[in-house]
Amino acid sequence: EYVEAYPQGRALITSLEKAAAGLRGETGTIITA
Repeated sequence: EYVEAYPQGRALITSLEKAAAGLRGETGTIITA
């Protein structure tokens, strides 16, 4: 729903333990519209 509501946005799926690495693009899954 978030990505549909904000087409310019991205959603990151990762664990809380790896959140910092996810924000750096090192881990996790990024969903774009």
